[in-house]
Amino acid sequence: MQLSSRHVARSSMPSFVLLILLMAGRGQCHDGRDDELLAAIKRQMDSVPEPPVDITEIPKDLRCKYCHAVASTFTTALEVKTKSLPPSRHGLKEEEYIKVLVEACEKPVQPGDLESPHFEARHLKWLCGDILQTLGEEDVWELFQKHAEVPAARLCSRKLRLCPKESPRRRNATGDL
Repeated sequence: MQLSSRHVARSSMPSFVLLILLMAGRGQCHDGRDDELLAAIKRQMDSVPEPPVDITEIPKDLRCKYCHAVASTFTTALEVKTKSLPPSRHGLKEEEYIKVLVEACEKPVQPGDLESPHFEARHLKWLCGDILQTLGEEDVWELFQKHAEVPAARLCSRKLRLCPKESPRRRNATGDL
């Protein structure tokens, strides 16, 4: 079947009519400056919640790196809080270390510059919260007390299994070099 010029003209007619309607209707929906409209659209977009994150969205090769960043975030936050204590006081109360850890998850340390820092921050916040939910604030606090830091190797390989555990065979092979 060959298409004639009349066929082509008819098939593009709805697009043309839509274009004319859009051009004719411009300005009738919005009585104001374009920057005000854009600001209103941005406010609406900012109010739309982010979709939830789960572990499958974080690439396997980044999970360990992110977990190390979370461990560093926990260590820094707990160090700052414990150093601000008077010398006569040892350690934090339960509600204090819980608050410190939860607040630390709001702005975790980023492990590096990736293409999309927004996604990286989102994934780190989720992973941080997931670590606290899985292990519990008390376990994280106990790690900090025992080692004067939150050791990433222990945090990330225990129940979480975000970092592969190094086998004794592998350690011996690298030690021989």
